[in-house]
Amino acid sequence: MIDQAFKMAFSSVSALFLQILVVVSLIHDSLAGRKLNELVEGRNVIDVALDQNSNGNDITEVGFTVYSSKVGIWNIANAKVQIFRRSFGHIFPRTLSRSVFTGRKLHWKLDKDVLWFDIEEDIAGVVAVPGEEDKFSDGEIGGYNGELSFTNMSDSNIEIWVLRSNQKTEFMWLKKYNIA
Repeated sequence: MIDQAFKMAFSSVSALFLQILVVVSLIHDSLAGRKLNELVEGRNVIDVALDQNSNGNDITEVGFTVYSSKVGIWNIANAKVQIFRRSFGHIFPRTLSRSVFTGRKLHWKLDKDVLWFDIEEDIAGVVAVPGEEDKFSDGEIGGYNGELSFTNMSDSNIEIWVLRSNQKTEFMWLKKYNIA
């Protein structure tokens, strides 16, 4: 009984911690270099919600809530994404502590994938990081000329990739630089 109560309390604290990290991340990273009034016009804060009732299976559903500064309320977005737990690594809230906003999309790097949410279209998805799966999970996402970039450093080289999109949900990584 005590063990179950502890698990429920820990789950609630984890969810609150995740929300705080995402909001701090958005304010710090996504607004950097942008005039605040450009982003505050409409939707300006995104909260990522995990399905806490995944019943031990390997898939977790991720949803989003969006705060509209015009109306002053939170709305549940229609966008939902099912993600394999392998994407989260060991500490999911920590992976969402940094976000990158490019091309109308907010991006978060998970362990081996990038989670994205299109603010205007209310759609979301996941794209695998480029390159060899075991080699690039430690890379970082960033912005490069208005596009999402992925940078990975190994003992022998640095690779910089850019994510290109030909449709709303079709993506392809293009290697821009390989410094050996």
